[in-house]
Amino acid sequence: MNVMDIINIINAAVLIIGLPTLLKVAFDVGKKLQVINHLEKAIEELKVNISSLKGAIDGPISSDIRDTKERVVAVETKVNIMWDWVSRRMTLDPQR
Repeated sequence: MNVMDIINIINAAVLIIGLPTLLKVAFDVGKKLQVINHLEKAIEELKVNISSLKGAIDGPISSDIRDTKERVVAVETKVNIMWDWVSRRMTLDPQR
């Protein structure tokens, strides 16, 4: 057997084993890149959603919370005034 025959046999074996392996690796890398691409798109959508949610919280919701807090303080003040008035009336005239 000739040296060239041995090299041709080795070359054929490498082609038979190596070419499908290279194709499989290329497909696997392509799948991974596709997954990474989808993840990047999903992250960008999350960033947009988070920033719009932050805008909604900072805008109308926080002003509604401030308005509600002011209303509660006003009602609490009125209740305290009425309670003081009732307490004074009860101590002045216990028969009522």
